[in-house]
Amino acid sequence: MGIPRSRSSAERLAQEEGLSLLPSDNATGYKGVHLHSGAFKAQIWQGGKKQYLGRFSSAAEAALAYARHLGPEGCAAAAAACTPMTE
Repeated sequence: MGIPRSRSSAERLAQEEGLSLLPSDNATGYKGVHLHSGAFKAQIWQGGKKQYLGRFSSAAEAALAYARHLGPEGCAAAAAACTPMTE
């Protein structure tokens, strides 16, 4: 597993691992990623509890940690849940 230095490298690593970086309308642009005290924090709610995934130097790096935590199936399910249905 590599450490992404940019958004494009995080997206490339996610794709190589069968993951997807989940978009959000928050300030960072990624689900589960928040800026706190100058660092990007990744966290996820599971089983009614908040699980801290770490502090990172970039939003993309934190988003990749979030995606890695979910795994390929979890990313696919989360992406499907966020996709608006059209007719």
